[in-house]
Amino acid sequence: MEYLQRVVESSQMFSNALGPITILYLCALLYLIVKRKEIRYGTELVWINLLILLIVLNPTFADLYLKELVWRSYWVLPVLVVIAYAAVDFFQKQAFDWKKKLCILMGFIILCLGGFVYDGSSWSLAANPYKIPQEYIEVYDYLLQQDKDPRVVMPKGLYTYARQYSSQIKLLYGRDIEGYMWGVADESIVTLADNLMSAKPDYEQAYEALTAYQCDYLVINTKKQTKPDQVQGFRYKTTIDDYAVYQIL
Repeated sequence: MEYLQRVVESSQMFSNALGPITILYLCALLYLIVKRKEIRYGTELVWINLLILLIVLNPTFADLYLKELVWRSYWVLPVLVVIAYAAVDFFQKQAFDWKKKLCILMGFIILCLGGFVYDGSSWSLAANPYKIPQEYIEVYDYLLQQDKDPRVVMPKGLYTYARQYSSQIKLLYGRDIEGYMWGVADESIVTLADNLMSAKPDYEQAYEALTAYQCDYLVINTKKQTKPDQVQGFRYKTTIDDYAVYQIL
């Protein structure tokens, strides 16, 4: 039931993200199913879509392979291909005058279903060529100045871009701790991450795990977490914007 619920939630996320385009896709797929024998490669396209839907809507498949990432499986659906293929075939079968009118109508519908992407809500001017927040780069540069391949534990946000900036920064965990890809199999790392992501981490307990995993540095968000200044084993190094860097002794 857990994975069935996850499939249902992922389907709702997919539908909400596409909006009315979901209806266009389903209508186009239905059209291809009905007309599949009259359309070149129509049968193949229908079976490909049905096979993908059978996989992504299958709770057993989600349980065995996708775990927390059910929603990503919907990306393989050829939504635009199906809509375009069905629309072109439908227009071709109309009288010439109707073709022009239907093309104009289809273009108008697409314009109405879309949105203006350059309104500033979905993009911003890049602060640097890496397209990474500048304060993150300063933290990464500082760590790399201290050690050519530091093993680091850092908060969410920082660990998202660390490997994108430099493969020399060795992370104990990254987005895998949130369930991306296959997640983290080691429960002790999950426990450590939960501890360090809390507002008041237990740094004495964290120190034992950090040394066991041979970590060199700990980075914390000073606006969201308490500092380990009074805890033995952590040496304060520097603060960059909201992030404090501690060396693990």
